[in-house]
This record gives sequence, structure tokens and C-alpha cells, in this order.
Amino acid sequence: MSELGGNTIKTWDTTHIDSILKKANEANIAVIIGLPIPESKHMYFYNDDAKVASQFKTIKKLVNRVKDNPSVLMWCVGNELVFPHKPSYNKFYGAFNDIVDMIHSDDPNHPVTTTMINFQRKTIFNLKMRTNVDIISFNIFGRIESLSQELKDFSWFWKGPYLLTEWGIDGPWDGTAETAWGAKIEQTSTKKLSNIIPDIKRKCL
Repeated sequence: MSELGGNTIKTWDTTHIDSILKKANEANIAVIIGLPIPESKHMYFYNDDAKVASQFKTIKKLVNRVKDNPSVLMWCVGNELVFPHKPSYNKFYGAFNDIVDMIHSDDPNHPVTTTMINFQRKTIFNLKMRTNVDIISFNIFGRIESLSQELKDFSWFWKGPYLLTEWGIDGPWDGTAETAWGAKIEQTSTKKLSNIIPDIKRKCL
């Protein structure tokens, strides 16, 4: 990847993070370290103070152990989490912000982000009003052509920094044909290629 001009990766593998950072250093690659946490719907977890405290302690230990590694670029707290509006999720927000605030305090040199699936106004609203993340990351599937306009149309409320951390064409989960028994039919590799090449050309011109 480095030879092809790539300069950054994102990883959710905190178990092998030391070897990942070592290889990244050798290849002059920056690393966004993903910190997996349970989805907000798992309130049984967030209502358990002992579980939340254990998660916080583990993440804090990891942050402080590798924060000075030159390949660390930023931290990503949670992947494609749902950020609900209801007060019943306050403990989720509390645990999430405790992690973000701890990183800001212990490692002020590296910003914090989190990811969402596609562009979602409600999620951006809740991220701005109820969290302290520095950057919003988008995992885009099949809607990359509309992202710029969506960001522009919502700039009256939010126009902060963002990352496009994943991109893929339409998958079998989104508006595709189904078998008689309701299974999604995934496009062949040839069909995917025919869809993706014009899209790439249009965005590079």
C-alpha cells in the first residue's frame, strides 16, 4: 500500500496493535486505532457500572501505552454506533463521553472520531449536541455521489471536519433483488466492476 501511495490505515485489532504499529512505522503508514465498544442498544451493558468501568480501564490503559507511538494518527471510538435521542440512553452517552474525554486529557495530541453509516442528520445532531468527538467519520455504501451535497445542505448546523473511512458500492443489503425465499442476491464481481469503474472515473475527472 505504501508503494502505491497509501499513507493511512484504520484497524480494530487492539489485541495485535503493537505489531501493527511496528509494521506501520516501517512502512511510514499512519494508523487510526479503532476502539470497539458495544452498540447503544445493549443497555444491559451500559446499565452495569462494573462492566462500563472495566471497559474504561482497559481502553485507558491501551491509550496510554501506545499514544506516543509515531504512527498513531487518531482514535475512533466505536464503529457504526447508533446515537439515539431518548434520555433512556444517557448511560450510553456517559460511557462514550468518558472515553472521549479521557483521550482528550491523556492524549491531547491525537483527535477522536467515531463512524456512522452513510450521512444521517439525526446522528450528526446527536454527535454535536451530546458528544465531544473532534471529527465525524462516514462509512459510505452506494451513496458517495450525494455526500458533498448532503454536507452542504446541512452546513447551517454542522460543517466540521470529517473523514470518509469506508466506501463500497451497493451491497446485497440495500435495495437488491431477492430469491423466492427472501435471501438477498449479491451482484457478481463482473457486475460490481461495471458499476464501480464509471463512478470512479466521474469522481476523478
